[in-house]
Amino acid sequence: MDLDLDAALILEDDAILNSERINVLKDALQEIASSNPIYINLAKANNLQSYKFDKFQSEKSSTQWLKALVADTTCAYLINRTSAEILLNEYRGSPRIDSLGIDFIVSNIFLRSQKITVLHSETPPFVNGTLFGTYKSQTGVKARDDW
Repeated sequence: MDLDLDAALILEDDAILNSERINVLKDALQEIASSNPIYINLAKANNLQSYKFDKFQSEKSSTQWLKALVADTTCAYLINRTSAEILLNEYRGSPRIDSLGIDFIVSNIFLRSQKITVLHSETPPFVNGTLFGTYKSQTGVKARDDW
């Protein structure tokens, strides 16, 4: 917010790019240009089968997006300024959620405010390197071996 950016690509230190899926990242960059609040999850973390999604197809890109009010992971995502303002204001107004992990905080805000379009891809361009065993977790999280 302090840098007055229109949008930002946020990557945690364990985000690993899958170059075979760069087209999804390109499509996400087209989507994020919206003035409407939008957050695009760009990393694989959990099995998406456990979430209820609506399909979302825009005229801006060829990616078939999935829409649901959950972050799934904050390993890699695109966010526009409008969404960042909503998240920051909601976060400042809810000090009780401060003890949660960032992905839970963001999901909590998505569910409460319901003002932000949250998109996911079945084939995201990044994976969470800690969950998939490339990096050792500092918190003791176990690597995924189920897919």
